[in-house]
Amino acid sequence: MRASNSFKDQKSITRQGIQALYTFTPFKLLRAEEYYTLLLAPAAYFEVTPHFTWRSKSCRVSLKVLVARRASKRVVQPHQLYPFIFKRDSRDMYVYKRKNIEKETFWRYPPTYMEFSWSALNSGYYCRFGWTLLCSQSRCPQEKYCPYLKGSPCRYYSTKPIPYPSLFNVYPRIQMKFEDPIGEFAFLPIVAIRYKDDPLAILRFTDHGSFITFIDGVVFSPKLAWMFTQPTIFLQEGLGFEMSNVHAIALEFLPEILDDFIRNVLLSDINISRWVILKYRLYIEESERNNYIREKKGFKAFERLDRIVKQIVQGIKQDETTIKIVKDVQNGNITPELIDFASVLFLHSLAHTLKNALVAKYGCKTDDIGYYVDHPKLRILGVPSEKIRVILFETAMGGFGYIKNFIDEIQNFSRIDILEELIYAAIKSFRKSCEEKVVQNLRNLNNELKPFQEHYKELVNLILKIYYNSFPNTVIYPHINSIRKAIVEVIPEFSEEERSLLDDLLAKGPHCWDGCQLCIMMERGCNFLPFDQPFLVSERLLRAALENILIMIKHPISFSPLKTGIRKNFEMLLSAARTKIDLVSPWISLEIIEDLLRLHREKHLKIRILTKIDPNNEMQIRSIERLTYLSKNYSPGFQTRVIEELHAKGMLVDDIMLLCGSFNFTISGLSTNVENVSLDFSLKGTKDFKIEFDELWRKAKPLV
Repeated sequence: MRASNSFKDQKSITRQGIQALYTFTPFKLLRAEEYYTLLLAPAAYFEVTPHFTWRSKSCRVSLKVLVARRASKRVVQPHQLYPFIFKRDSRDMYVYKRKNIEKETFWRYPPTYMEFSWSALNSGYYCRFGWTLLCSQSRCPQEKYCPYLKGSPCRYYSTKPIPYPSLFNVYPRIQMKFEDPIGEFAFLPIVAIRYKDDPLAILRFTDHGSFITFIDGVVFSPKLAWMFTQPTIFLQEGLGFEMSNVHAIALEFLPEILDDFIRNVLLSDINISRWVILKYRLYIEESERNNYIREKKGFKAFERLDRIVKQIVQGIKQDETTIKIVKDVQNGNITPELIDFASVLFLHSLAHTLKNALVAKYGCKTDDIGYYVDHPKLRILGVPSEKIRVILFETAMGGFGYIKNFIDEIQNFSRIDILEELIYAAIKSFRKSCEEKVVQNLRNLNNELKPFQEHYKELVNLILKIYYNSFPNTVIYPHINSIRKAIVEVIPEFSEEERSLLDDLLAKGPHCWDGCQLCIMMERGCNFLPFDQPFLVSERLLRAALENILIMIKHPISFSPLKTGIRKNFEMLLSAARTKIDLVSPWISLEIIEDLLRLHREKHLKIRILTKIDPNNEMQIRSIERLTYLSKNYSPGFQTRVIEELHAKGMLVDDIMLLCGSFNFTISGLSTNVENVSLDFSLKGTKDFKIEFDELWRKAKPLV
């Protein structure tokens, strides 16, 4: 992409890839010396006066992207972008006003008013809640109809003008949509992770992925502590590009096993379940039956939390909704809906953590790796997926080599410890950066604030009441933004000295709200909006889950010397299969053959069966007849060979999951007999089995 002035001749700026999106973010200053230069762009839901041209008509890319089930957005990659220059003597002024002020959605999230002129950029006024983002007027232009008005002039509107560069860090809200490769370039299985006796997750790799990425919106992150929100606007047109042949890894989870895994993690520690319940009850409205996780709900979620804190500090009776939220948090009850929500939090938190771990390991730039999350409950971008997975991909055609190197170390050198190292480093960083500090700060807060009791008794008591009484008899506390807002409501006339003191006092309490920038949140590069992020990550849930996963990676083999009934384990492995199944068994039931045939037809799996001919066994005679027919009509995708003196039993799925033992693949062997059973997800065990199976396959006799 290239930026140049449409009216005056000036040197153009050219950028490529993801860096272009960060450089040419609308409303971000390109220059702030002598004069201000920035890109302006039409914003969704806003009217702009006067109209302007912001890009060239010709584009390298112009396409529609599905952003919801029935809504699409045009994404463009123009040849040129036209920046605007505001000089001291300039009279140019562009005013953005939100449309449809009479509608309830008008005040859904800030901003609702923005002005870009020399005066506003050089010495602008602003609203602490972000409704008026920037304005050259000393009185709020929305004062007449703002529902958040406090006094006249409003005490939330700034009294002193501040230059735009000192007000905000401006960064893009970048959307990324990953597209799966097809056919022979599909994701290849690398390693599986077990949970108990079933596959929990499978790591896969492709070098033929593709993605589309675009600036969907712009986030104005306040540089001032006493601004309570991060105003966000959405562009009418996405600014971006598409890229193919990218390297990617996908960690895909089996739904039923993940549900069981998440349930047990929540049951293991009531504080984990309480944090997740709080975020669930704040983010998902009780009236929503489907419990879909959509974006832009964070602002309403913060309003619910603000109400809880406000009622505590003002000593007023709690409303019914607040009482129910607090009781739900205290009880810590786990429901299927909560497990669905928790699994999304787990995947989102895991995506951030794995991305950061790969960046740290290979010393690459954060923008070199993108992430994408699929989950049936997510309604963020495009058509919902039935898959549950985290995808990490390199943002360059042909890749940078980081992910390929990571996969090569696992696949070619059997270095599963490289995955262990990433997970262990993440767990260690969580504890050191946040969790230990939170526990210590919450426990010591009363003692830490004692020296200030004499001169600032009201302020200290308010802080203690918020932290300890918002969710009584728990170690759950409100978000720091809600704490600040509640205190401002009670003590409105704060001097600069008192504000500074309050910041110092609050710094002695815990800040990490089960996820922050020091552990798993990302201000830049997150696929969720900044006011949604706090509710859609969970450091404690992720840490506990990773501790369990780390144990499973270190112990990839599960052995049961005397076990009855492994049919469910067998079926779970079949559901996890994506490419091939190699099965060896002296005797095999017709029902098992039909299960394998169904998989071959539905998923186009390659099936190889090694068995033997037994003229004395009626079941085996019928099975051989059926296998002969299938080998004749479905070869080469479905083949059977026979070998004499066969006694070995086992099934290798996708070359990475091995089920073996004393049982035959018959109804009685899988359902009623007492057998020795081994589930082996180790790189060595599965590789050795494959070598031995291939050797037997070469020696065996084809049925046809």
